[in-house]
Amino acid sequence: MSIFHHTHALVSGFTATMILLLMTARPLHAQAAPCYSQCDGDFSDSKTWNTARDGTGSSCTPGDAVIQPGHTVYLDSTDNVANVTVEDVAQGSPGVLEVRACGILVVTGGIDVEDDLAVAGILQLKEDTGDAPIIRAGSQSTVTLDGSFTVTGLSGCTFDNLEGGSFHLLSGSTLATSGGPLTISAPIENDGSITTGGNNLVTISGTVKSGSTGTFTAASGHMTVSGNLEDPTATFSATGSTSTMTFSGNVDMDGIIEANGGDVTFNSLCLINNDSIGTFRVTNANSTMRFDHSDTTAPSLTGDADFQVTAGTMRWSSDLTTAGGYQQTGGTIRADAGVTFTANGAY
Repeated sequence: MSIFHHTHALVSGFTATMILLLMTARPLHAQAAPCYSQCDGDFSDSKTWNTARDGTGSSCTPGDAVIQPGHTVYLDSTDNVANVTVEDVAQGSPGVLEVRACGILVVTGGIDVEDDLAVAGILQLKEDTGDAPIIRAGSQSTVTLDGSFTVTGLSGCTFDNLEGGSFHLLSGSTLATSGGPLTISAPIENDGSITTGGNNLVTISGTVKSGSTGTFTAASGHMTVSGNLEDPTATFSATGSTSTMTFSGNVDMDGIIEANGGDVTFNSLCLINNDSIGTFRVTNANSTMRFDHSDTTAPSLTGDADFQVTAGTMRWSSDLTTAGGYQQTGGTIRADAGVTFTANGAY
């Protein structure tokens, strides 16, 4: 059962701000004795919690909070906690955490999600020293973002997964860096926007899916995508004058990849799949899109991938043939010595 179904209707209508802050990197499930939920209730009410899972202990104010299956704990004020675990069961209702309008939850460790977690509003990571905090999606769970998440701490943040967990950014949501790196090792479906800033690095090693509203932008930092692109219809853009975007996985692309101010590289580990039907384009005079992708299989795009240059340089260091076309209205298209690029005939 998805927590998103429990929470989205509740929070999406509110215009007030919800902020979930992750501040200091500490392991999930720290040494402090946890408080276990005993019923549906307010996060700040000590009667909601007990030092024993079965309620035989005493009421407590959680440092580490464990929301047990079947319980809904809501938050509409400001509270502090080290770690939060939202538990799931094989049968029955999972635990639910609802951060309501004006609710502020300061988490100094991490969030361990065993079912699904939906966040509406603003999710902000603010951490200055130590290791990167982790938002961990458990077995078959999904962390859904329907607001904005900003990485501002020097150590950044890691979106991790256990046994098939994944992350989903809904249309209109934003995930951005301004002060630290971001690592996404779980599969991600992006219908919102992921943006680098502050000369930071965004590393995406999980598989990537998206709809047409999804954007991946290297604005003033660097983005490395080593995960496989599985038919995303998103737009990937390097827009900053010093920004770079590098692909090293399988590229099965139905959207747009563009160098529009920064540089884009498909390195030697990358394989452009033969059914890609997207558009590869260079639109800025200071930009270069370079194809150093693997040519061990002499890639031949049976799809209708198009290549466009209106300014800047598009360069091949390995062979490529496409059933689509190429259009040059400016800039330069060139191939290294001995390399061929064919689009709707010889080039």
